[in-house]
Amino acid sequence: AYLQTAHGRRGSRTRRTDAGHLLEGARLLHGLLSEGFPIMILVGFVVILMSLPALINFFSKSFYQGFLMLEKLFVSFSGGIR
Repeated sequence: AYLQTAHGRRGSRTRRTDAGHLLEGARLLHGLLSEGFPIMILVGFVVILMSLPALINFFSKSFYQGFLMLEKLFVSFSGGIR
């Protein structure tokens, strides 16, 4: 498609290049990203903050159980506590 002038008539016979077409699409996406991306980051932080107590509880229990298992393993290697 040829570029049109403000009066609706065909302007110079220059064709729209692929780079110009990509830049036009990027300009449209920039508006969406400038709104959506910060909201997405904010929602991510809220989800992390809301799930943090459950995650801390889970990992503290997991580490405790893991250290108990290691302790039992070392005791069994040494022949028991005398």
